Amino acid sequence: MAEVAERNNDSCQEYKELWNRLGIFVINLDQATERIERITRDFSIAGIPITRVAAIHGKRVDEHDFNELSVSLCKWRLRFHLRRDITPNEVGCYLSHIKALKIFLASQKEYALICEDDVSPGYEAKAVLNELLTLSDCWDLIRLFHYSHQTVPFQTLKGGYQLSTAIQGMTSAACYLINRKGAETFLAKTRKIQWLFDTALCQGWIGIREMVIVPPLFPINENSLTSTIEYKNRKKYSRCLIPIRQTCKLILHLRRYGIQLFRILRLQLFYREKSKKKRSFFDS
Repeated sequence: MAEVAERNNDSCQEYKELWNRLGIFVINLDQATERIERITRDFSIAGIPITRVAAIHGKRVDEHDFNELSVSLCKWRLRFHLRRDITPNEVGCYLSHIKALKIFLASQKEYALICEDDVSPGYEAKAVLNELLTLSDCWDLIRLFHYSHQTVPFQTLKGGYQLSTAIQGMTSAACYLINRKGAETFLAKTRKIQWLFDTALCQGWIGIREMVIVPPLFPINENSLTSTIEYKNRKKYSRCLIPIRQTCKLILHLRRYGIQLFRILRLQLFYREKSKKKRSFFDS
């Protein structure tokens, strides 16, 4: 009995250190009370403490919000990439994630899990997060939810999850783990809003080592079926620029594929060799 109590005490101490290093930031609109109640309950059951970040309502965005977050709209690039105007709620989503990243950098945390209010923790989520921090020398950004199927596994984690590298882009920002270097680099590269936030996050930025968890560690729940972003009545612009747009899109994809393939080779060669040396050192 004493042995079990001692083990539980060690486990509590281990996770106390985890929460000292890792902040969990949940983006939630003030009026979305049912969503925050659901995610608070789910995360509490999983033993994961959260910090709510009040989302910026797109229809109430003004110049003060842009100035406070040091970002600006690049309308012509948005129209070029989207072939339409960005909607107010899409702007609000982008600014809300920027706000969460800045709150993280203003804190004392080393890492942040930033998520929207329509995800739920998967099996062994807390233990896997703890394990990911021990592998922090090989990543800056980990997508904990994604739609990608083209992934190359790097390491097996608790619960059968795979820490992997995704070759293609994954347009979802529902949940991701990021360190301070990754957050600072991303903010520096995205001061001008020229994509939707989830597209900006998957560009394969040089200086941000991006990985994914397969299957997703924080899957979306039924709240995702009723998005708070309005997708209707979005006017499309002329199709005459489509060939140029498709060419630019191809170049961006090729750039991402090149960066990710380089990272895969580096992980397989450098980090695996490094971990082998560590094991041989401790075995000797």
